[in-house]
Amino acid sequence: MENLSPEQIVKKLVTNFRARKGVFQNRINVEDWVPDWASRKEKAVFLFLVTVLDYGMRSTVLYKGANDLFKERRELLDPKKLSKIDEKRLAGLLLQFLHVRFPNEAAKRWLANSQKLRTDFDGNVFKIFDEPLALKVLENIYRFRGFGKKTGGLFFRSMVNTFKPSFPDINKVPMPIDRHKLRLTYEWGFISKAEFERNDRQKVDHIWKAACQKVGVSWLEFDRAFWIWGVYN
Repeated sequence: MENLSPEQIVKKLVTNFRARKGVFQNRINVEDWVPDWASRKEKAVFLFLVTVLDYGMRSTVLYKGANDLFKERRELLDPKKLSKIDEKRLAGLLLQFLHVRFPNEAAKRWLANSQKLRTDFDGNVFKIFDEPLALKVLENIYRFRGFGKKTGGLFFRSMVNTFKPSFPDINKVPMPIDRHKLRLTYEWGFISKAEFERNDRQKVDHIWKAACQKVGVSWLEFDRAFWIWGVYN
């Protein structure tokens, strides 16, 4: 990617991502892990539960484990039933199937968030997105335990890519910037060492959003390609 502009990189990564060429041939995103056998409502719950745990571990292990868990214990995709499970038992299941590093915290997140989903949104993940503006949706997401800018942005992106809700302010939503995207943006010469060291996610977001707009590519699609490239390069 040396000597390429941000616009050229966006076009190259998205083109290869769409064609499943090179590193994209066998690498997939969270959107691709949504189980085919699940109902529409269950698919949304899957994304709601698993993206909040997408930190500090290999995503492939996390999402494969989640699929295995829900195949065996499908009732956990029902927020009402999930909120009633014993916390210690749930932590054991999350460690056994998802191999999370912090199973007790993961269990607390699932239990607290499933209960909050029931009380604030009638147990319906889609109601979180029942807003006229994307930024208001983000406010709703950040109210749940464990959803920060990275995990919250990932959940937002995966829901929009999967279910296609439309928002007029979609480009105001921050990209979920992880350490790999920061690193690559620095290595390619688009941010300074000082900006890299202070984790200037706002600058990185602006660079790639502007490039996407110039070449007519949705940042939601580019982000999927960028994540895979960052993890495996």
